[in-house]
This record gives sequence, C-alpha cells and structure tokens, in this order.
Amino acid sequence: MKKTILFCTMILALFAFASTLAAGDDDEKKAVTSVVEEAYIQGVHVNPSGEAMRKGFHADFIMFVQDGDKVTKVTRDEWITRIEA
Repeated sequence: MKKTILFCTMILALFAFASTLAAGDDDEKKAVTSVVEEAYIQGVHVNPSGEAMRKGFHADFIMFVQDGDKVTKVTRDEWITRIEA
C-alpha cells in the first residue's frame, strides 16, 4: 500500500513538473514573439521608431546589404537612421 501511494505521488509530481516546464516554454515564446512584434514589425514597418528598434536589436547588430556586386555592412544605428529618414 505504501509503495502504491509513493508511486502515485511520484506520478502526480512528475505531471506537475511537466506542466510547469510547458508553461515556461509558452512564456518564453510569448516574450520572443513580443520582441519581434514590437521591435521589428512595429518599430521597422508599421510605425518606424528608433527607440523600439534599439530595445529589440542588440547593439552589435549588423545587417549585410547587397547592391549589385557590392555587399556592405550596416550597423543597427545606421539602419535606424535609414528607417527614420
């Protein structure tokens, strides 16, 4: 009887732990989705905002831009300047 109770308790604890991990994944997905929505979709395309872009893009962000055969590097702040212009 004690083994059955212990086994059932362990199973319930495992389910509780698994559901906690699953909820954490949802929170992380929501956080990432929020950054993409605010910094990129809103901050670049819908309502250009250097402030929103700076919050969502790392300071060392570099974008490579191709123009014909030439490829140049554009820093985050250079890109923000272009977007705001």
